[in-house]
Amino acid sequence: DRFKEEIDMGMQAGHRAFKIKIGRGKKWMDRDAGDDRDVEVVRMIRKHAGDDVHLGVDANNGYDLAVAKRFLERVSDVRLDFIEEPFPERVGPCLELKEFIAERGWKTMLADGEGQDDVEAYRPFVDAKALHMLQGDMYGLGIEGILAEAEMAEPQGILIAPHNWSSLLSLFMQVHVGLVVPNFYRAEHDPVQSDVLIYDGYEIKDGFCSVPDAPGFGLA
Repeated sequence: DRFKEEIDMGMQAGHRAFKIKIGRGKKWMDRDAGDDRDVEVVRMIRKHAGDDVHLGVDANNGYDLAVAKRFLERVSDVRLDFIEEPFPERVGPCLELKEFIAERGWKTMLADGEGQDDVEAYRPFVDAKALHMLQGDMYGLGIEGILAEAEMAEPQGILIAPHNWSSLLSLFMQVHVGLVVPNFYRAEHDPVQSDVLIYDGYEIKDGFCSVPDAPGFGLA
């Protein structure tokens, strides 16, 4: 019921895309029980949210390559846009998982990179086309870093989706960057609030966010 409540809250707030926490078998449950719960949660959310909503999953490095493959096979009919951080990123396993996905004709993208604090750390993954999507942290890399990441990734057909956790300001930074980056995938909203920041020019509706045309990102 709590998952359903959070989806309903997100829909009412204007969102049409959601990221689902998985990886319970690493920290909070036994491996098999945690993996089963991951599948159960993903299936329940798809059923509750409907077919038109975009869903991705984030394992926070809670899987290994074999477990990631098994998870994707078990939810192959759910239609996931992406799987994020299935395991600590290394070029070889990422390439193998990408090939595994492609062989089965799935559209799920492989995303990673939120933990990097140097844009150059992405270069081996970009050169090898080991990921579909890079997720440099918006607040950690800053605007210049995200723009550099996007410029590096774009010739290889790799998208960027800036990571955002526990930062309201990062949402506003992301949507402005998204206006000028051709390979921008989606902004991430962590729904924190501020009693001192006025951000009336930003409205989330039907999965899109308005962007004010005003100095200082339109913030006061």
